[in-house]
Amino acid sequence: MPDAPLAERRDHEVGPAVPDLFAESRHRWVVALPETHVAGNPGVADTADGEIRVPWATPPDPAVLAGIARLDLRPSDAQLRNGVPPPYLGALPHLRTLAVPAPLLAAALTVVTPPMLVITPGPATPTTRAGGRGTHAPVALPDGARGLLHLEPPALPALVSAAPGLRFLSTQLRPGVDTLIAGLAELRHLELIRLADLPPIPAPIEALALGGVRRGFPAGRLRTLETVTTLRLNGVHTELDCAEIAAMPGLRELTVLSSKRLTNVTALLGAPRLRSLTMVNCGRALRGPMDRFRAHGFDRLDVDYA
Repeated sequence: MPDAPLAERRDHEVGPAVPDLFAESRHRWVVALPETHVAGNPGVADTADGEIRVPWATPPDPAVLAGIARLDLRPSDAQLRNGVPPPYLGALPHLRTLAVPAPLLAAALTVVTPPMLVITPGPATPTTRAGGRGTHAPVALPDGARGLLHLEPPALPALVSAAPGLRFLSTQLRPGVDTLIAGLAELRHLELIRLADLPPIPAPIEALALGGVRRGFPAGRLRTLETVTTLRLNGVHTELDCAEIAAMPGLRELTVLSSKRLTNVTALLGAPRLRSLTMVNCGRALRGPMDRFRAHGFDRLDVDYA
């Protein structure tokens, strides 16, 4: 088989001890813990490798409770309708991450505030039996909640009205999310998907990920994000002038994935602080100027099918 064209050949050049700023930022919140405990009944809360099932209604042994760092709530339909979390939820001294179905969010937060919350899909207003405590109105996250990874449905504004202490947020940009973001004065890491707009971001964001960027996206606003040091773009489906990225004054690391409508890519060579560039599946954007990018002296240059 002949060699691939130059622009499609994998280029991977990494200097000594080059940090991955985005991965390091995300790892502070979305930590790959060695074990995940899963609360639920057999047949409903089936487990995979690295997961340990614990009962829903009966507290495990104290030694087990002390070892739970991540707990995933996987209730049956009846437990979800009941709207009451496991009785031992407030007795987990080392809990770091809680994955909770949307209908149980409010009830769970009455007994525990983990640093990291993962909201898994579920109806926003489930039917509950008398005395049940399903989520019926958006709640304000306690100050102790520092990270939030939200998986739809429902949309985040149907669940959360305010989250003043958040430093990490990953969600879809739905109506009302911009208002929530505007109140996040401590936010440092933001991941937004399915967006045709870029909401005002008042907080000193350091890490920003944008996915599913559609037509009408105001790329010119990127240059106003003076504190962003690492930017990740995945699935940009509209024309994007790389000069707008190059004008970001604090940008040190750029990753672009599956984005085939980039223009003016050589402008990135003039980005004042950019030292790490990854481009994968970007429609041969670097086919012509690849030699210039190699000669630029990036600390990391990782190019594949770009």
